[in-house]
Order: sequence, then C-alpha cells, then structure tokens
Amino acid sequence: MLLLIASTARAADCTTRVSASALAAELDTAERAYATLDVVAFSTALDAAAMDLPCLGELVPPTLASRYHRDVGLRLFIERDEDRAARAFASARVADASGRFPDGMLPPGHAVLVLLDAREPGPTLRIAEPIAGSVALDGTVGLERPSERPSLVQVMDGDGAVIATRYLFPSDAMPPYPAKALPAVSATSRPRVRTPVLVTSGASAVAAGVLYGLAASAESQFKDASNDATIEELDALRETNHAMVWTSAGFGAVAVAGGAIGVFFARW
Repeated sequence: MLLLIASTARAADCTTRVSASALAAELDTAERAYATLDVVAFSTALDAAAMDLPCLGELVPPTLASRYHRDVGLRLFIERDEDRAARAFASARVADASGRFPDGMLPPGHAVLVLLDAREPGPTLRIAEPIAGSVALDGTVGLERPSERPSLVQVMDGDGAVIATRYLFPSDAMPPYPAKALPAVSATSRPRVRTPVLVTSGASAVAAGVLYGLAASAESQFKDASNDATIEELDALRETNHAMVWTSAGFGAVAVAGGAIGVFFARW
C-alpha cells in the first residue's frame, strides 16, 4: 500500500520513460484481475503501475487520472480504509464525471459503487506558480490543489517535458520545483477583516450603554416606588433591572473582544 501511494522516484532516476498508454495497460491488467476475483494479481498490477508512475514521460489525460484514482480507491477499500477510498473516488469523479468501473468488474449494488458517489469534492488550496513551466493536477494544468482528497500531480518544465509525477494525498508534500512566491496579504486587504469587527464592536458598545441606562432607570423606579406599589410591580422592576444589567454586560464583552481583535488585525 505504501508503494502505491508514496512512490518517491524522480524522473531523472528513470532509465526508461513510461508512456500514458503503458500506464493504462497496467490498469487494464489490474482491473481484469479484480473482475476474476484475483485480489493478489490486482494488487500486484497496481503496484507495478505505482512504480512506473514517477517515470511517466508525458502528461496523463484526465480520463486516465480518473481511472487511476478509481483503482487506488478500490485498493484502499480492500484494505478497509473506506475514508481514503471515498476521497480517491471523489477525485476520480472530478477528473472525469462520466468515468466508471468497467462493466462486469463489480456486481450491481456492490459497496464500492455506493462509496463511489459518497463524498463531495471539497475545497482546494492554491499552490505556488512555477517560475518556468507548469503544474497539472489530474491531467489539467492549474494551481488549485484539492485539500481533502488525493491528486495526481505532474510538473512540466519550460519546454513542456514532464519532470515529476506524484500521487499525493493532502498531507503529502508537492514535488520540489522553482516557484514564484505566493501573493502576500497586503495592508489594504486587512480592513476587509478588521472593519466589520470594529463596526460590530462599536455597535455592541452603544447597545451596552443603552441597556445599562435602562437598568439604572429600572433601579431608580424600584427605589422611588410608593408604598402603594404591589409586590408584582416591584418584582417586575427588579427583574427588568437584572435582565438589563446582564444583557448590557454581554454586549460589553462583545465590544471589548471586538476591539481587541481589531487592534490585532491593525498590527498583524
């Protein structure tokens, strides 16, 4: 299993470059083996594909990337790692929404077919742009790497030649390549976070003051109540005072916390 998802060979270490069609042929072998319930042969063929993956000499199409994800997901399912299997299946659907296991490979109603559509794709994170060349994820050039599911990552040099191919889960590091710095957070972008916080803080401070004033008024009415005031009237004034005091304190806490956060973003 480690061989399948964590191969670390570099393209420069490969004596022979592997074509996308050769990788597809290895997946053919793996899928035929599973269709005959030969799990050992399936795993062996998939291991061979994993070993050849870093030596790919060309960009894989999204359909082949999707197929690789599906077979990895099936392998993970066999290993009883359903969570990562579902993540791999989600990547397969994103790469090729129409892709499915070959007919006859899995019986109708199989648990894998249910798991295939069980997980949403999830968010992505922007990766660094190469100084020269490009990065492809699951066969498509781009800079948005999924943050909750695996991706088949390929790095190309300025001439379009594939220099690195990896199958990566979210916790795995990207292949090293000369990259531009990611955009820094500019000073002008901070108020977008800071301003709403300070507005909320100010409004809370105003509300706290108003409520405290109402509490003081209720207390004054309680103290100035005539001897003719009923117990119910006095209880109502006392409860109003207590409610206003506690609510005022709550808004005051929000105001203080918002002010502190605003100061933090002003200095950050």
